[in-house]
Amino acid sequence: MSGYDFDTIKSAFNLRDEVIRVLGAPSQQARSYNIHPCPFHAEQTEGAFHVYDENYYCFSCGEGGDVLDWFAWAKNRSLAEIMKEHKLDLTPEQLVERKQEIVAIKLEAKQKADAEYQDALNKLWRTEAWIKYHDNLNAERRQLWRKRGVPDVWQNLWQLGYAENFYYTSNVGRAISDTMTIPLISVGGQVNNVRHRLLNAIDGDKYRPEFAGLRAHPFICDTDTEKAENIIVCEGEIKAMVTYITLDTPGWQVVGIPSKSMMNKTIEGLSDRENVVVIPDPDGVEDVLEVSSRAHARVLSVPVKIDDLIIEYGLGKDWLESSIRQARVY
Repeated sequence: MSGYDFDTIKSAFNLRDEVIRVLGAPSQQARSYNIHPCPFHAEQTEGAFHVYDENYYCFSCGEGGDVLDWFAWAKNRSLAEIMKEHKLDLTPEQLVERKQEIVAIKLEAKQKADAEYQDALNKLWRTEAWIKYHDNLNAERRQLWRKRGVPDVWQNLWQLGYAENFYYTSNVGRAISDTMTIPLISVGGQVNNVRHRLLNAIDGDKYRPEFAGLRAHPFICDTDTEKAENIIVCEGEIKAMVTYITLDTPGWQVVGIPSKSMMNKTIEGLSDRENVVVIPDPDGVEDVLEVSSRAHARVLSVPVKIDDLIIEYGLGKDWLESSIRQARVY
């Protein structure tokens, strides 16, 4: 832009470093970008908020910008104040140019993230990592899945697996753990990512993706059904598996959602379905009541996590069917 040295100001800062100063270590790191939980909304799903050296973009909420936009948010000040701080006292015409540039910045960041996403997806398909992990299952490792309520036949159907020495980024740096693996497969059979359930998580976050650049996807129990009218939405993949196996009723789809915020987006997207039942974790009930009411979805509130109720307390199909009937719209 004419009239001020905007590019010089931007080049003085590395946006990835500036974001780390505010948000801490990224949840995932790639060659050209970092991934953090998005600070602009409640989303905690990995893969949504991409931060590059010069710009950022969130696939979930659409927020994007450059280092000056980041400073404005981080310091809770207007963009005009931030620009004046850096001796960028803009005319009205230049402010219009700035707004136009922000549109271009968001588009560039999204295009870059889309390209990274497709590259990561192609790499996943080339490596077929989920098949390798499934082949790693032996009697001992299958027993881990059995203890979680998933018999061998379902381990094979869903291609569940086991990974040795999986490296991941924690809040204290690089770490390693064996994992239980869950392919995320869409209706029709496309594998979108692999979720790793860490067996030795050192920072409290038990799940990591195979590829950080791939966005979050639900776990769909029945990938042969295009559009089910009876759907159960669970908070978590393994909970969805155990619920589906226990219900054992034709005509029902069960999906597992990896985060509380993604639960709400999923429920909203199912507002056109005939019969939706939401089973949140006990600490997530209040988070889903409003959106469930708008979507006319019924909520089943349980005192402990649904898979623990089924496995540890020995509750079976009859109890689950009765509970689903009693679920209500709030």
